[in-house]
Amino acid sequence: MHGKRKDIQGLRAVAVLLVIANHLVGWPSGGFIGVDVFFVISGFLITGLLLREHARTGRISFGDFYRRRIKRILPAAITVTVVTIAVGFVVFAQTRFQSVFVDGIWATLFSANWRFISLGTDYMHVNDAVSPLQHYWSLSIEEQFYFVWPIVLVVVLSVVATRKHRAAAIAISVIGVLSFAWAMFETASQPTWAYFSTFSRAWELAAGALLAIASTRIATTLPQRARPFVAWAGLLVIAGGIFLIDPETAFPGPFALVPVVGACLVIAAGIGGPQRYLWPLTNRVASYVGDISYSLYLWHFPVIVFTGLFLAETPRRLAVVALVVTAVLSIASFHLIENPARLKTGRRRFFVPAAGIAGVLAVSVLAVSVAPQPSAAEQPVVAQAPVVRTGDDPANAELWKEIDAALAEKSWPALTPSYDGVNSADKAPEWVVDGCLGNEAGALPDPIANAEGCRYGDPAADKVAVVLGDSVAISWVPGIRAALEPLGYSIEVVTAQQCPAANVLAQYNDGSDMEGCGELREWALDRVATIQPDLVIASSVPSTLPRLSSGAVGAAAETEWATGMADTLTTLSASADRVVVLQSPPSRNGGDTCALKNSVPSDCLLHRGESYALMDAADKRAVAGLDVVYAPTASWFCSVDGRCPAFTGTTPVTVDGPHLSAAYSERLAPVLREALTGALPE
Repeated sequence: MHGKRKDIQGLRAVAVLLVIANHLVGWPSGGFIGVDVFFVISGFLITGLLLREHARTGRISFGDFYRRRIKRILPAAITVTVVTIAVGFVVFAQTRFQSVFVDGIWATLFSANWRFISLGTDYMHVNDAVSPLQHYWSLSIEEQFYFVWPIVLVVVLSVVATRKHRAAAIAISVIGVLSFAWAMFETASQPTWAYFSTFSRAWELAAGALLAIASTRIATTLPQRARPFVAWAGLLVIAGGIFLIDPETAFPGPFALVPVVGACLVIAAGIGGPQRYLWPLTNRVASYVGDISYSLYLWHFPVIVFTGLFLAETPRRLAVVALVVTAVLSIASFHLIENPARLKTGRRRFFVPAAGIAGVLAVSVLAVSVAPQPSAAEQPVVAQAPVVRTGDDPANAELWKEIDAALAEKSWPALTPSYDGVNSADKAPEWVVDGCLGNEAGALPDPIANAEGCRYGDPAADKVAVVLGDSVAISWVPGIRAALEPLGYSIEVVTAQQCPAANVLAQYNDGSDMEGCGELREWALDRVATIQPDLVIASSVPSTLPRLSSGAVGAAAETEWATGMADTLTTLSASADRVVVLQSPPSRNGGDTCALKNSVPSDCLLHRGESYALMDAADKRAVAGLDVVYAPTASWFCSVDGRCPAFTGTTPVTVDGPHLSAAYSERLAPVLREALTGALPE
């Protein structure tokens, strides 16, 4: 601990524990700001090191600096990357393993953040299978900053004859201001890019760097009596941030200011002398956790991802196992790899512990490889209602043949895309490309823009169809278009994320109020009344029922939905020639938890849960007595015994939850055409 500030080590401990808690249990809501605290600490420590070297020798050695960085960063980082790839090879199917392998290459080259930007990864709203190396994005940003900042600092200190520190302060301030301005712009325009972008994050490291440049003045001007108050104020700011900031907050611009300011206050209070009365940060336990914080950060995320594959259904057990494994690996990694490499221990001293941890990791990989994979036989069996197949249309017969053939498969066929490779890009393009659903952060689509930009087919078509509802409704659109456009229809899409067609009050998945949904629904009904379409198609996601603002569950939720849906359908049927309610598709099990290397198709059957059954019953009640068609769709996905395959032919059925893949939606065009335009059999 010689030469280390206990308060900074404690701050590191706080930061890493916040990140681990957020990733493991989703609490506190703003725990992810621990990364921002790390950025400030890194900017402060690295800049201080460079300035002290320049003051001592009159120069900064790039070679020595980067050698120190390599010894500090690479041994542990590469170890975790290699182990993660090895475990991924054992448990993941081919497509996901290949993705993780590529992630590992980008992580080793300290470019992981740009990799995840290029993939369109949304840190806050991850629906696709998450990479066990995703957390390397922050390490990449730090190393990119370290590559540029020493060069800028050397140039400034070499060119300026006097007041070198003031010139350095001006240089880093300019970088920080420009970066913060860019963060504000990019957060508003491209939030996913903003979160991972080096340009949107550099200001946070710059804040720490500026603090290091100003350390001499802070040491002489900040009164000793005020220091504990400043430090505690910083801790309180961080504490406020972890509870007030959540995934819906504009981040990093401007609200990353909260953890940045808090971290700066804590660090500033300790410049020029030891911290007093700051026991939460300066106790021995906090100091040790701070010492191993880098190893903790490296190990925790792949451990959470891999243990989640087997323990996702038991959250408490998952939390305990993940914490224990993370702690053991991190302690071993710190003492046997990180410290020996950094402290230049001799080859013999390094070889024994390195061999030991390599053996432990090898045993871990072997244990995972021989561990039984989750299978359908081991999962709790949920009884699925039988499915009635009606209609003698050849399209139905062909589809049923494909469904039964898929259920007979004993191994995974070649799918396009592969089941473990299905992601958001495979959803309806009207959703993920055209933006006709708003976004998952709660921003509802602009209705005027929707009316202009989300109308498909021939604008001069004699017949008009309107699709109304939420994400399930829009997932039907590729099939609806394929079914109706050849018949001379234009299709207008009026959908919004998690905003149902039924006249009910609901909440977003995170429990926040769904502001604007009612107003958008009223606009949609007025729009239908204005254009008097030939056909209106409504569909909704079953998970709306557990999100009713009233808190109703079971039969009460069914009744509330039936009443709200009947209200909407009554209005629609007065304005449209034909109104059809499409039953939701069944839901997909996560591809990251069932489509593993040793899995078989029967491990990944789609399911119809309690909410599905409740909504089915409620919609049937809603259409009773109305001139509205209810189209049961279960036979388009399931066999007569109620089993529903994850694919038919070479096409995955769903992407996440009950959202149809664009390809399967189009595959359903023939049966959709019959349901939407013809009389359905009773």
